Amino acid sequence: MERTVSCAYLFYFLKCLFYNICKINGDLSIFGKSFSSIDEIIMKINLKENKNKNDIEVLIEYPEMSETVHRIETAIKSVDNIVRCQDDDGKICFVRVSDIYYIESVEKQVFIYIKEKVYSSDLPLYQFAEKLYNYGFEQISKSCVLNLNTLVSVKAIFNSKMEAMLENGEKVIISRNFIPAIKKRLEKMI
Repeated sequence: MERTVSCAYLFYFLKCLFYNICKINGDLSIFGKSFSSIDEIIMKINLKENKNKNDIEVLIEYPEMSETVHRIETAIKSVDNIVRCQDDDGKICFVRVSDIYYIESVEKQVFIYIKEKVYSSDLPLYQFAEKLYNYGFEQISKSCVLNLNTLVSVKAIFNSKMEAMLENGEKVIISRNFIPAIKKRLEKMI
């Protein structure tokens, strides 16, 4: 029963990830093929239960290695990775890396933002930036690390800063000192 839930979650996660990759790309172009709508893009996902296996195995087949394939790989790996944190009552919790929107440091306290909840952590922000870089996280200011996989749009604002809109509707500011690194990372993702 639990394996069925895990497979269903993985299927949903992959479908959302693929959609977001196309959305970031803008022209719906994958592997050199252009599409007029997201409905034309087909990703075959085969689920096969094997009671003789002890672990879940994911096989990704692709026409050629690309940044898109690499992003799918790291996103799948992030499903099982967790971060230790605390809720408002001080109770220890574990949050999936893929569920994190951003991590922020405010007055020497680190907060982890997921869709509708905020947790705290004793780990310094720079350690999160290092630990989560390969899962699509990038430092966007001295006090914030953003999960680029949750990014919907970016626009220029005053003082050479940028505003990032996230999937949950929140907006975070990208400091001008971090814009070149963000642009470089986003160009690799497209």
